[in-house]
Amino acid sequence: MKAKHIRKLRKQIGKIQVYTIRETASLFGDFFGYNRMGLMMDDIRIFTSSPLRAIHIYMRRYRNKYKRKNNYEKDTYYETTELWGRLMVKDEKGFMLFFK
Repeated sequence: MKAKHIRKLRKQIGKIQVYTIRETASLFGDFFGYNRMGLMMDDIRIFTSSPLRAIHIYMRRYRNKYKRKNNYEKDTYYETTELWGRLMVKDEKGFMLFFK
């Protein structure tokens, strides 16, 4: 690698955070409670620079693992409230964002 590439990577590594992503267990933002079947959805940890980038990485991993498209996969994601959210993205400080 050239020195200019290493300089760019050093700048980018300072912006990387840990995000955890959780899908809703049922409709209407059931992220923390248990659904009718009594199961809690798993958290997936992703290291990236933005919440939207974390969602795209999560969807790509889902496609590669299960060989099918996720129900919530779209081209664009809109930030919304907890009640209408389908995906929850939480950063390392505990701040939660909800997307549909």
